[in-house]
Formats: sequence, structure tokens, C-alpha cells
Amino acid sequence: MGANSSVGSEQDRDRVLRRVSPQFSQDEGQAIKKLFVAIAGPERNVYVEASLKAYIQQSRTHLSSGGVSGLFHALLGLYSQTDVPQQSFEFFAQHTCIFLKGALQDKAERLYIFCSGGSASLTKSSLETSLIELIKVSSESQFVTEVCPHLANFSSDLESVQRLSSFLLNNFPDDKDFKISQSSFEEWISKSEISQKICHLAFSCIFYQEAPPTSSVLSEFKTSPLVPTKTTHPLIRERFSSQLLDHSSLTLLSNFIPTDLRGQLYPLFSSFRHGESYSMFCKQLVGCQGPTLIVVKDTNGYLFGAFAAENWQFGPKFKGNGNCFLFTLSPVMGVYLPSGYNENYMYLEQNAQTLPNGLGMGGQMEYFGLWLSADYGQGHSKAKPKCSTYNSPRLSKEEEFNVQLLEVWGVGDPVLPEEVDSGPSILDKDAAASALLEMAGKKLYSKDIRQAPDDS
Repeated sequence: MGANSSVGSEQDRDRVLRRVSPQFSQDEGQAIKKLFVAIAGPERNVYVEASLKAYIQQSRTHLSSGGVSGLFHALLGLYSQTDVPQQSFEFFAQHTCIFLKGALQDKAERLYIFCSGGSASLTKSSLETSLIELIKVSSESQFVTEVCPHLANFSSDLESVQRLSSFLLNNFPDDKDFKISQSSFEEWISKSEISQKICHLAFSCIFYQEAPPTSSVLSEFKTSPLVPTKTTHPLIRERFSSQLLDHSSLTLLSNFIPTDLRGQLYPLFSSFRHGESYSMFCKQLVGCQGPTLIVVKDTNGYLFGAFAAENWQFGPKFKGNGNCFLFTLSPVMGVYLPSGYNENYMYLEQNAQTLPNGLGMGGQMEYFGLWLSADYGQGHSKAKPKCSTYNSPRLSKEEEFNVQLLEVWGVGDPVLPEEVDSGPSILDKDAAASALLEMAGKKLYSKDIRQAPDDS
């Protein structure tokens, strides 16, 4: 598999692309040609592993030496050999096309070679190392941060990346030396939508990094398939950066949020910004009129929360639907979906006389999977052994916990009610009706929400 002297000019490479990689668009083909020339040099028709390594080291998507070796052999579709073959443009285009456009089974074969570092044996430790590397390429490489500036809102530290990797590999035994066969690998990747997205985005970063800024191939990075774009609710207009969510945690959570809601994420409440106020928490929560992500950090350092798939309303009954879920982010990542046992998804109350006042998700009254008390700062997560609604374990370290930091984020396109601050409510217009209701012991929730203190 030596040099292919017939592939020297750009026209020659165009003919090769049309023959072996017809799935590439014109812009995609141009990006692949530019990458090959950048690796091999303008006068060369082939390259070897050393030239690929030299290019990667100075590129915007750095891989380790093991990653480069795995990539080189994966692009050949071959494992390591004593006589390392050269890489012609024809093979480069063909196998790059498999990585980016091929069927999952064909991609899985190349991914297995990549993760094994070009060897014919893959351990869980090697797979985890490769997965961590691909997560970092897909989220932190210079290429990604330049093309997708919105990702800078949610950076990840190594520990969070490692937690995501561990979550994705939790179906394999704990033994780091556990040997993973190619068939087991293919079965795993076929069932892991998050891993498929990470791999596709990472290799797109590697193979398209020579594309010019105006190229259409960069459009898929503008709206990353891994994390939503941070925006602002047009009525609530909050602007703050998360101290609890990062790229890895959002990669995990977004995969379980309904597809039509994954595009945007907007800030609503932060105890760091708004203070430790249950009334302000409720004002922002109820005011957004859409699905929300609630994230809690307790005083033991545990990070956990809930996705509420419907808008919040005060009332004595549970609400919500089967798209709600609970989750943990630290010290381990986990997502807990409805069990089907009951429909106690969402509960919110304040100033009730006989019912608990606070926010609850899952379980039952006084025994919630996640509970945030109206006495701000206190909560519980009860599960013996699992929460009946979400089949979740205890989320916090201790059953009763104290809140250190609390954030609420709106999810999806902001919902705009027909009447929000558009004029006086019926209670304003009819003072007598309002007084009668209050004398009868009826709590006027809308009044409380409208009277909550303004943001500082």
C-alpha cells in the first residue's frame, strides 16, 4: 500500500473523492483534501504515522501519541504491523468517509482499532482513556472553542469528564483489565447514543479542522448536538453563568431531555445571585412557564437535581409526565427515569395548611425522591432502597441535606404566555373579591409571585 503516483494534483484527488467517497459534499471533500495536504505536504502523495503525529501535535485538536497511533491504523482499517504501511489519499478519503458517513457497524470497526491504539486487544482501561480523549476533543479543543463560542459557557474539568466516561461504560465490569471483544464493543456503541455523538463530533473536529471559516461543514458545530445553546428568556431576562453545570454534565442530561427541547437553555434562578429565598425561587420557577432543570449542590459537595418536563404550578396534586427524571452529577453521574409505578412526578406548594410546603419530585408526601422545603435551604432525598416514581437511589449523601447552592434553568424555546405583566389581574380589578378570598383563607399565589422582590 505504497504511494499512489496517479493522485498528485487537486483534479486527481477530486476524481478519487467522487469514486471512493461519493457521500461527501463538495465542501466536505474540499476539507478532506486540505487536511491530507496539511499532513502529507503539498508535493507528497502519501504520509506515514510520523507525519500524522507531527500534524496533530501542532493542530487545534490535540491527541495523545496513543490516540495518533490508533487513528493512523483506524484510517487504514488495519491493526499494528511490523511494516507500517503508508497512507495514500485514496485510502485516507475512503476511511475518513467511513468515520464520518459510514454505517454504524463500519464505524464501530474503525473505532475499535482507534480505542485499542492500533492493537488487536482492547481493555476497559484503554476504552476509558480513549473516550475521555474524545470527550475533550469534542468539547475543549481549540477548533471547537473557535467555531462554537457558545460552548465556552460550559467548560469541564477532568474529574467531570471522567465521571461522564464512567457513566457511559457502566455496563462493563469494574475490572480495568477486562478484555472487550470487538462484538461487545459494537454492541455497546450501538446502544449508547451519547457515545455515538461524542465520537462523531470528535472525529468531525479532527477531519474538518482545515475547512475554511465559510465552509458549510462547520454549520453542524454551530448548534452542537451535545449541549444546548445558552440564551435568555425574553421576559425574565436573567444573565448568569452556571456554577454547577458543565459541558460533561449537560452532555449527559441533554441526551435524556426530549429531542424538541434540547436546543436552548436559559438561566432563571441562582441562589448565589438571587439569595436564599423560596419566594424568589418560586417566582422564577413558575414565571418561566416551561420545562426546567433544577440543580442542587448540598453542603457535603454532592451534586444532583431534576428535570421537570412541564411548567410548574402551585397546587395540592402531583403534576408532570413521563419525560421527567432525577439525576446525580457528583460524585457519580446517573439518570433515573420514571418506573411506571405511579405518576408522582412534580409537586409544588406554599402556605398550605395541611400539606407540605415546598418542591418535590417522586415518591410521596413527606417521602420524596427529591424535596426542597419552603423553609429554604433544607431538603431530603428518601429511597429505601429506591424512589417508587423514578427508581432512583438516595441522591444526596445523607437523607436530610442542606442546600449550599441552587440553580434553575429553563429548557427549550422560552414559552411566552399571552398575558405576562400586561396589566392588572382580576384580583387587582375587584378588590372586594380579593378581600373575601383572603378572609376565607384562600391563598392568592399570583399576588405573592408578583410581589416577590425584584432581581438585584
